[in-house]
Amino acid sequence: MNFLELHNKVLDRLRENRIVSTDIGRDPYINSISAHINDAKDSVENAYNWSMLRGEDTELTTIGEEIITISGSADLEYLVDAVSIAETGNFIKQVTGREMMVKYVNDVSSPVPQGSIQTIAPYFDSDLGEKQFRVYPRPDSVVTLRFLRLAHQPDLENYDDIIKVPSTPVFTLATALASRERGEVGGTPTSELFAIAQTHLSDAIAIDTARNPEEQIWYVSSDMSQTNVRFKL
Repeated sequence: MNFLELHNKVLDRLRENRIVSTDIGRDPYINSISAHINDAKDSVENAYNWSMLRGEDTELTTIGEEIITISGSADLEYLVDAVSIAETGNFIKQVTGREMMVKYVNDVSSPVPQGSIQTIAPYFDSDLGEKQFRVYPRPDSVVTLRFLRLAHQPDLENYDDIIKVPSTPVFTLATALASRERGEVGGTPTSELFAIAQTHLSDAIAIDTARNPEEQIWYVSSDMSQTNVRFKL
């Protein structure tokens, strides 16, 4: 469903006139509907690790440079699940930022060597808010890192922008958000509209969960980077 269709789904429920593509961005009330749709989209995206938000990004390493920045990852609630080297297919062991800091703590007196990447950890030094990682040792050749990730879709802006997550919980939640200034829609109070949106969200999550049944099997591995069970330390 595109951005224009989402607008009209909400407007129908608010008993307002439908719009055409050229109306988006030209009227304060329509602008508020646009904002509610994007707010609802973000809320739905936060509710679950949707399969349609998963993907793969690649970045080239630079010889001697340990910091990897993922271009375009800012403001997308970017989460990385696994990292591999494209040329070999090998997955890189993920460690904590603290563990990686220890490896570089004596970098001046005892410089970190260059070689094939063995470990990777989160790193936070981007003025742009982009997702960054630090690798060890420093790369001695240019390789392609493949990041399996989950990321939000940017805000919808153009009338033909297609929403990725299920549309029903988005436009029903947007309707509930837009109804707060009037208190009801067609006799349905705002509180009930939020409850309806929550039901649609639960149904959508159940459907998407069924697409990946193997993820509901919980197991423990001796290699903590290969288990989906996390213990409190």
